[in-house]
Amino acid sequence: MHYGYSSGDVVQSWFGEDNYAEYNVTLSADTSMGTVSFMVSDTDLSDDDAKLVLGYSYSFDL
Repeated sequence: MHYGYSSGDVVQSWFGEDNYAEYNVTLSADTSMGTVSFMVSDTDLSDDDAKLVLGYSYSFDL
């Protein structure tokens, strides 16, 4: 889980807001073929839509 809060001049110039919050939740599972993850991320900005991210990673020794 992640929660972040941003404010300042950059936020004002990029988003036209004084501040905003961002948050996400990630679930992951190790399988015999690698690690699979699923994340949902969003902000409290009025014109921002939630994002869904599917991930896969595989590691091996050289």
